[in-house]
Amino acid sequence: MQTHTCKPKNLEEPRDFAGNDTRFYYDEQSQRIASFAFEGFCMQALIASELTVFALLECSDHPRQRLIFNSESETIHLAEDMNRCVGVVPETVPAGPWVKKPLTLQACDELPDSLKQWTLVSEQSQ
Repeated sequence: MQTHTCKPKNLEEPRDFAGNDTRFYYDEQSQRIASFAFEGFCMQALIASELTVFALLECSDHPRQRLIFNSESETIHLAEDMNRCVGVVPETVPAGPWVKKPLTLQACDELPDSLKQWTLVSEQSQ
C-alpha cells in the first residue's frame, strides 16, 4: 500500500468506483483503517525481520490491523508497538497523472513530522 494523490471525488459514483480506490477511513471503534471502495478490507502491517509492508486484507482481529490514531500528535501507531509510527518515505514516485509514496513503519523519533502526521476525515464527509 502507498499514499496517493487524491483523485477527484464524484458523489454520483458507487463506493466501488475505480476512482475511490485511494479512499480509506479510520474506524475508531475497531481501530482499523478500512478501504472505502473495497468494503470488508483493511490495512494490515506485514512485518519481517528487515522489511515491513502494508497490505489490504480482509478485516479481521489480527493484531497488525489494530492502529491507534493519536489526535494530539496526528500520528498513527501500530497498537502492539506504540513506539513505531505509520509514515511515508520521502521520495515521490510517478503514478500516471498522479503521484504516490510507499508507506513505512518506523520508530516515531526517526521520522520527521512531515512524513508521519495524518489528517483524518470522517467517513460521512468523504
